[in-house]
Amino acid sequence: MYGQVDKPGHDESPTPLNRIQSEDHEEVLNVIDQLRSEGISRYVNLPQLIVCGDQSSGKSSVLEAISGLNFPKKDNVCTRFATELILRRAPESGLKISIYPDADRPEKEKMRLRNFKPPTLALEHFADIVKSAENVMGVGEDDLAFSKDVLRVEVSGPTQPHLTLVDLPGLYHAPDEHQDIDGITFVEFLVRWYMENPRSVMLAVISAKSEIALQKVTAFTREVDPKGARTLGIITKPDTLPKGSEMEHSFYLLAQNRRVEFRLGWHVLKNRTFEERCCTLAERHQLEAKFLSQSIWSSLPRSQAGIHTLVPRLSAVLKDHILSQMPSFIADTQSSFRDTRSSLRKLGDARQTLSEQRRYLLYSSERYSTLMNNSLNGIYLDPFFGDSLDEAGYTKRLRAVVQDRLSGFSDAMEHRGEQIKIIDEGTDLDHKRSCMYRTDFVEEVRKRVRRSRGRELPGNFNPSIVGELFYQHARPWETIVGQYTVYLLKDVRSATMSTLKEVLDEHSVEGLLKHFVNYRLSELEEDLRAKTAELLEPQQAGHPITYNRQFVENIQRARDQHLRDSVTNKLKAFFGANYPGDPYSSSKLAFCMQDLIDSVSSQTETDMERFACSEAIDCMLAYYQVS
Repeated sequence: MYGQVDKPGHDESPTPLNRIQSEDHEEVLNVIDQLRSEGISRYVNLPQLIVCGDQSSGKSSVLEAISGLNFPKKDNVCTRFATELILRRAPESGLKISIYPDADRPEKEKMRLRNFKPPTLALEHFADIVKSAENVMGVGEDDLAFSKDVLRVEVSGPTQPHLTLVDLPGLYHAPDEHQDIDGITFVEFLVRWYMENPRSVMLAVISAKSEIALQKVTAFTREVDPKGARTLGIITKPDTLPKGSEMEHSFYLLAQNRRVEFRLGWHVLKNRTFEERCCTLAERHQLEAKFLSQSIWSSLPRSQAGIHTLVPRLSAVLKDHILSQMPSFIADTQSSFRDTRSSLRKLGDARQTLSEQRRYLLYSSERYSTLMNNSLNGIYLDPFFGDSLDEAGYTKRLRAVVQDRLSGFSDAMEHRGEQIKIIDEGTDLDHKRSCMYRTDFVEEVRKRVRRSRGRELPGNFNPSIVGELFYQHARPWETIVGQYTVYLLKDVRSATMSTLKEVLDEHSVEGLLKHFVNYRLSELEEDLRAKTAELLEPQQAGHPITYNRQFVENIQRARDQHLRDSVTNKLKAFFGANYPGDPYSSSKLAFCMQDLIDSVSSQTETDMERFACSEAIDCMLAYYQVS
């Protein structure tokens, strides 16, 4: 509980926090900070604590209470860039300031920012230091309201904890005379970029002056961390809530992790009011302790309220988070190291002279030819081809990819090649395909036959009708061929690009693509499309012709089947209920043989036109099967 107020000058003497900070902890933090300063975070996500919240939520006051620095505070303007705050315990107080420029800046500007020298290193003038850094970054010039540069602040002293925080610009809802609408998008992008780092622990600062649902940081944390696994909430300005009000009770429940649940929980801090702005840090701590010992907040556990418990809590959270992330961090670092080493290997030796450049291209071309030949011939022994179950490794195996594509093409032609699937009566319709009963299709063909009459006698059909029916029936072929042509071209381009990136540096790949490879791939595409069009042309127009013996066999087989079906139907009609269902039935039936012969040998089709349509359909289907 908060029944005791700290004595003045508490922040000037050693605290229990100093005793729990181990040298190992400091060393781990120093290593992470050193990696960050070297720009490793561009390639591997680093563990970090990020401070985020809406503008005027009290972020700067929280950082000031933690570090003892006087952060700039205005009601209408907040942080304009990310600030890395590195706190370390040391026998003597010290301050080191530097700027890490955005990677997209020109090299000349990067050099200028790296050479930034603050006007003073006095801790009490820290706000002036931040303002001078802002000017050097160009914030406020040329409509630059915010910057992607990072201000690095290293603070050391006998009472400082081992802690590293990243302070981010505050989120805001609407533009004003200091911040335009483009700034809203920029700040949201920057904050989200830090939040989406899976190794970031988010300190979400929530002001009690506004309902939590109205603060942007709430939606952002829920979006990137829906389970609250790596978020710690900090409630500021609880003294602005009317005592005993429903709003106060609502934020009290929030502090108890009962409204919005975070795995790391919540913490309550009291910021200095406007009237208390001139108070010393020690007086600030006294006022906070006094407030938190009163009213509803006195029932909170001591570990969840006040700056003196927040600092060791953050230090422990960061340490535990770093240790938990260390195995995956090491694995990612090793993977990034391998990728970088591979990139350096692709760059090869220095090639300043023309002969060196030719030697590099000669070696790369030999390596490229070897890998592409292996890819085409199905020899996947080189480590370049990776794991066949991995998508990246599979796409490099061009023969396997093409084989699978052609198998898919065969299946597509078999199942989707026919415009309409013609089925006999009594067969169930396949709702996945366009089907039509044979009797219905005959009626449709009848109209086509009538409009194609030539010199044929009744009961026959114009031979050209077979081609006309076939071209209509095989209409999906062009779509399927076009679809798989695109697939194959994409597969070839993917395998080519993977191989080029394996043997060449990025600059050389871009040059070859621009001056040679893209042109050759375009030629290949034109040749492939021309060849497919040539192969499709006989299937789309002209007079159908084939020397495949199966054509006649298919026609005969279809006619035999029609005859068999006709005889079966007549026998069933002749015998009626006495028709033997079992072909091996021993029952003896009495019937007139002459009547049976007359029934079976009777005319099968009196409609000569219908007979011609049926014959044309049989010819078309037989031709389709051999084409």
